[in-house]
Amino acid sequence: MQTDVKATWCNAGGKTIVFEGRTRFKGVTISSGIGGNVAVNNGTTNIWFFASSSGVGSSFNVLLPGEGIIASGNLSVTCGNASATVIYG
Repeated sequence: MQTDVKATWCNAGGKTIVFEGRTRFKGVTISSGIGGNVAVNNGTTNIWFFASSSGVGSSFNVLLPGEGIIASGNLSVTCGNASATVIYG
């Protein structure tokens, strides 16, 4: 079943609780510095991870197929030398 989507921002070097409760991680927009990384978690379990391997910063979008990845606990994101907009719903 398709639902409306929402978005939450995470600053570089920060951690953000995206949603408290059951939801689906549907995509992310990342602006990465050199050596940047973004981890998306279901409670304390990592469900998606990005690490920049290039020597330059970059920006890009990742849209997950179907209905995304289910997060049965709290959906959170941790950003290291990267900022991210997490799309969920």
